Amino acid sequence: MTTPTLRENILNVLAGSSSQMPVNLTKLQSLIAPKVKLAELVSTLDAMCQSSELQTCNGIKDGKAYVSYWISGMMPPAWSPPRRDAVSVQKPAAELTRKRKKSNPR
Repeated sequence: MTTPTLRENILNVLAGSSSQMPVNLTKLQSLIAPKVKLAELVSTLDAMCQSSELQTCNGIKDGKAYVSYWISGMMPPAWSPPRRDAVSVQKPAAELTRKRKKSNPR
């Protein structure tokens, strides 16, 4: 049985989180593993925020600073279909003339 990586542990702890229900950094640290150094945890969280896997919010509440995280919903897909540029998609000329005639009533 393989042990989960720090990234997998973070995603498991943050499962079900959202911007309305974020997880505080201190709670996140206590839930993941007390053996993980705070610097390592923060660098992994920052990397996950840079890749849009997580979102973060910093603030002050009751005179205490806090940092909260949640899953962004922007996880990169394993595969995505090729995108078509809007320039390459052209409407038929007949459709364009019909629209013009309807917009200019006589």
